[in-house]
Amino acid sequence: DETRPSLNGAIWEFAADNMGMTATDGHRLATFKTKGDFKTLAGKNMIVPPKALSHAVRIISAESDDTVNVSVHENHVAFFIGETTINSRLLEGPFPNYRQVIPSDNDKEFIVDRDALMSAVRRVAVLADTLTHQVRLTLSKKKVELVVSTPDVGEAREEIPGTFTSDSMEVGYNANYLLDVLKHIDADSVRVMLGT
Repeated sequence: DETRPSLNGAIWEFAADNMGMTATDGHRLATFKTKGDFKTLAGKNMIVPPKALSHAVRIISAESDDTVNVSVHENHVAFFIGETTINSRLLEGPFPNYRQVIPSDNDKEFIVDRDALMSAVRRVAVLADTLTHQVRLTLSKKKVELVVSTPDVGEAREEIPGTFTSDSMEVGYNANYLLDVLKHIDADSVRVMLGT
């Protein structure tokens, strides 16, 4: 929504012992939190433009030093990465209350190997509907079955091992969104929390 630029940014929130960042594109929501000493910024919230963040990430990837210094002012932020400085105005306006849309009663836990799930999703997604890209996952105690069925195209079905703490459950996801999540996880296994 170009008329509400704050919705296009990422909200960066600070507490004394942690910081977090959250962004959404209207279909997906990503949130990240890390522990640390942030007493000097505790209580500070700011909405950073995505271009500033993507430039910072690109430069951080190219630098050998992992240290990034950040300076926050009333209406702008500066990133100091090696010899490079990125200055950006902060976006103004309210950010949606994202905590309301994140379910808190996810009592079902599914654990699966990240690479196995990513490979299986890629294989079955070849036959997914070009509009929805939907993949159905049937979760059971010791496995997950991935199914794609598209009229006039065909059907794909694959099983991989996994553990699920509840009775069988079927969920459907956009394969592209699922792959976006999986490729940004650097652990060997993925833990998915689900509700009914």
